Amino acid sequence: MPLEAVYLHQYSTTSKKWEPYVPGHLETVVPLPVDLHLLTWHVGCVMEYPASRMFGILDFVKSWGTQPHIVLFQEVDTRAHNILLTNEYVQKTFNVNFVDDSHFERPGGSSWGYGNLILVKRDFLHLNCLYLRYDNTQMGSNAVMIDFKHPAGNYIRFISTQLECGSNEDAKTRRTAQLAALVEISNDPTLRASVMCTYTAPEHADAPGGFGDVFVNVGGVAERNPTWGMNEDPPVAGERRTKVFVKGTVGTLNAADYARVGGGERIRVTGLVEGLKIKMI
Repeated sequence: MPLEAVYLHQYSTTSKKWEPYVPGHLETVVPLPVDLHLLTWHVGCVMEYPASRMFGILDFVKSWGTQPHIVLFQEVDTRAHNILLTNEYVQKTFNVNFVDDSHFERPGGSSWGYGNLILVKRDFLHLNCLYLRYDNTQMGSNAVMIDFKHPAGNYIRFISTQLECGSNEDAKTRRTAQLAALVEISNDPTLRASVMCTYTAPEHADAPGGFGDVFVNVGGVAERNPTWGMNEDPPVAGERRTKVFVKGTVGTLNAADYARVGGGERIRVTGLVEGLKIKMI
């Protein structure tokens, strides 16, 4: 299960194309800002109207009171991906990991695929951009990662992943193995910290080995803060499935800086999302 190095891309106003953005080096690159704003969003590849929903998602991100520095999307449909790449706000504001669908999965040979995306502020200099396709998967589950220089030195890694879907025992076994693979990768001694954003499942109520569930650690009550179920029609009992896990020394986190954003009827249109502010000292 090797990690594949991939390019981050930046939109060129000269060529009117997304072009590869060359990574920097730990010794010379500028570290991330001390105050970092992170947004994670499970877009969902099987929900209806993927293109229309992406318009709503990007409008929400643009108007969010605290503009995010890094956005981690899970399960972005090919049609939604095309909307994202041609969006003027995205082109002017972010670099994007994938600008084609070569790393997208096409379930059952369908005409559309889905993948995980990372959006990073254009002026941020990254160190590595990586892709991992899990060995133990039937649906092409994968993870994308990006490394930056932490203000205190060394690397900090951000991971966006969707785990195997399904309620049967086979799917549960695969999810457990996929999380274990991410734990192993995050044991890299060059990493000061890892921040993993994932759309997981109820049986993973506890954080994977070495990681802490940020929401629980700052006093959140999971059953009172569902991130799944409200968009079902008819509605079902909500569950908290969109999660942020942290391993290592990231910085200062507190309850006021972590929340589910987007709610009520709007969540039917746009999706499920959590926001996190990190003071990286």
